Amino acid sequence: MTLNKQAFSKKNLLLTGATGFIGKALFNRLINSEEKFNIFVISRRPEKDNYFTDRGAEYIVGDISDYKIFEKMDKTFDVIIHAAGCVSNSPKNKINPIVTENICRLALENNVERLIYISSVSVVSGNKEVPLSEDLPYLGSTPYAESKIAAEKVVIEYREKGLPVIILRPPIVYGKGEPHYLPTLSKFLKVRALPLPEGGKARFHMVYIENLVDAIIFSLETDKMFSGTYFVADSQVLQAGQVFSIMAEGLGVKPPIYLNDFYSKLFSWIPLVRKLIKFFMKERVYSTEKIESLGFCCSVNASDALLLCTERKCDEK
Repeated sequence: MTLNKQAFSKKNLLLTGATGFIGKALFNRLINSEEKFNIFVISRRPEKDNYFTDRGAEYIVGDISDYKIFEKMDKTFDVIIHAAGCVSNSPKNKINPIVTENICRLALENNVERLIYISSVSVVSGNKEVPLSEDLPYLGSTPYAESKIAAEKVVIEYREKGLPVIILRPPIVYGKGEPHYLPTLSKFLKVRALPLPEGGKARFHMVYIENLVDAIIFSLETDKMFSGTYFVADSQVLQAGQVFSIMAEGLGVKPPIYLNDFYSKLFSWIPLVRKLIKFFMKERVYSTEKIESLGFCCSVNASDALLLCTERKCDEK
C-alpha cells in the first residue's frame, strides 16, 4: 500500500519510535513513497550513521518523557504517529503513559489533523473470550500491559477533549530484523521434540510488519477511523505447531516432533520448556472485522510472511 499523493502533501509529520522495529519499517515506507512529507524523527540517542538524515528526515535529539523538549521546538506538526514505547516488563515501562501524555498534549496544542497511536492487544489480553474484540474491558496480564492500559486511557482522555486520534492495537509483530520473538522461537527449534500443549493446536495470531505498516498508512488516508480503536492482525491465524513447522522449513532444519501433554508436564521443570508451555497454552486470536469493515485487508498472509522472513534471516547468517 502506498500513500495517496494528494492526501497529506507537504505536511509536517512527527514520528516517535523511529529507531525501533515498527518505527523504522514505517519510516522506510513513508520516506520511499512519492508523498512529500516533511518527516521529523525524535529520539533520546544521537543518530547513528546518519540513517534518517541521509534519507531526507530531520532528526531531533530529545527525551519525549520531558515536555520541555517540545516547548523549545520552533516546529509545528500536522500529523503525529506515536510508535515509541517501552516493551519490557521492567519498571521502565511505567514511562509509557508519561510519554503518551506529552505526545497527546503536543498534538492538541498543534491542532494536528490526526494522531495515530500504536497501542497493543495486551490491554485486553487478560479476557478469556476467543476471539478477543476491541470493545472488551481493559484487563492486562503483565506489567507491560498495565502500562499500555494507562497510556490508552490518556489517549482517550485527550480524544474527549477533541483530539482526532486513531488507536491501533497490534499483537506480536514479526518480520525481517525483529529482535525478540522470532529469535526466541528459533531457539526452541534446536530441540527436535517440543512439549507443546495439545500438540501445538492452540492458535497463535500475529501480524507481519508490512501488514501493520499497511494499516498505519491506511489510517493516514481515511477519515473513517477517527474515534476508533482497531485490532490489526494477519488475516490468517496459524496454530502454534504450524508456526514452528514453517520456521523449520525456512531455516532448513527438520520439523519438530510435538510431545503430548504427559511429556510436556514431565519436562516442565526446565525453565525454557516451562516458558514455552505457558506461552502456547492460551489461544491468542483477535477479531479484525472492525478495521476490515472499513476496507482494509492484509496484503500478505501469515504463512507466506513467516516463511519469507525466516528464509531471509537464514540468508543473513
